[in-house]
Amino acid sequence: MKRVKKIARLLLNFFVISSLTLSLLEVSYRYQWIDFYSTEWNSLNENQENPSNEKVLIFGDSFSADPKGWVEKLREIDTNTNYFNASIPGVGLETFRLIAKDRLQEVNPTRVIVQLYVGNDLFDLDKPLNWSELSILRNLFWSFGSKFRVLNYLNYKSGQFSQPSVDSDSKLEESFTVSNYSKRTKLYIRAQKNYPLPAVNLDGESLEIFNELIEALNEIKEMLNKGVKLSVLVIPHCAQVHQKYRDRFRSLGSDLSELKVQENTWSKKLANEGFEVIDPFLTFKQNEELGKALYFENDPHLNRQGQELLSKFVKNQLQ
Repeated sequence: MKRVKKIARLLLNFFVISSLTLSLLEVSYRYQWIDFYSTEWNSLNENQENPSNEKVLIFGDSFSADPKGWVEKLREIDTNTNYFNASIPGVGLETFRLIAKDRLQEVNPTRVIVQLYVGNDLFDLDKPLNWSELSILRNLFWSFGSKFRVLNYLNYKSGQFSQPSVDSDSKLEESFTVSNYSKRTKLYIRAQKNYPLPAVNLDGESLEIFNELIEALNEIKEMLNKGVKLSVLVIPHCAQVHQKYRDRFRSLGSDLSELKVQENTWSKKLANEGFEVIDPFLTFKQNEELGKALYFENDPHLNRQGQELLSKFVKNQLQ
């Protein structure tokens, strides 16, 4: 009996200490008491010696955090502007909102670009739980991760010190196969059988979550100094821009029969809310129809050709 009580006390102490530690980490993360993403910030903004007064601050996810991606290419083709890259792989608007104040104070930009991705930015705000298809641990992590944001940060950091990303091989230039396709994407399809249709069409709960995204954008907008322009860059999901990608997602088990492909619903709604939108949707469609593949064969990210096209498109939109 004494042994049982001792174990119970140890478990209780562990629970209390863990809860207090997690709560402290969560508060420090939400208020950014320390710069949790200083490593990413410094690595993406080395040698910023352009004397121009034009400063563009960019918030984005893995589409923009690629050190050889569209932001770097934009720096190469537009040497009259300083581009500061505050992008972080694997995050979304909730994280941009947390880091925006410090980055804005440090850069004092003349323009801010917030890059969104139709494919999973709504998941950053609210992960789709599916207890029948996903493991208990996965559902619990996604559930708690929506409430304790620091868990997502810790998961992201732990991945940097362990094995390479599970999707690293999917970005090799190989022909499409179901087995080689992005494991993360296949996980999303298991969680949501018609992924990415709800996010693209903004159906049902997705529209409610999108309204939360609008609120976060407005918060960032209110942080800007007078005269600073805010642009929202919306990167479409590959399934929006060409039939071949929709066919691949059907091969992966996703039902996209009612996917809206004539317009980018996100851009339309953002424009209606008064945001200046940079939307490469039609340009991407036109290039894909001409046979220029812009996305990887086994991953929904932009390939090098797609990144280069995006950099030129953004430059033209900023003129």
